[in-house]
Amino acid sequence: MEPGSMRADDRSLVGWGVAVGAYPASVVAEIVRLSATADGDIVIQIGSHEMGQGIRTAIAAIVVRKLGVPADRVRAEIGDTRGVPQHLTAGS
Repeated sequence: MEPGSMRADDRSLVGWGVAVGAYPASVVAEIVRLSATADGDIVIQIGSHEMGQGIRTAIAAIVVRKLGVPADRVRAEIGDTRGVPQHLTAGS
């Protein structure tokens, strides 16, 4: 597609692009705790962090697919040292 060639019904420009990011770093094992509450909710605690890519949504989607539970019953908790140990997160 030529830049500026895509327009919405109201003639406003529609953008189309790709964003990619990579960080060369070492890979470490992840510790995860999965539990079910008395109400049937699933809580997954992950020693990870959120940098804006939607990790909570991605992790919850995996749990929904693997366990067959409704998405509104899954809660992903990340970055909370009360749940599981955290790995080193560092950068400039």
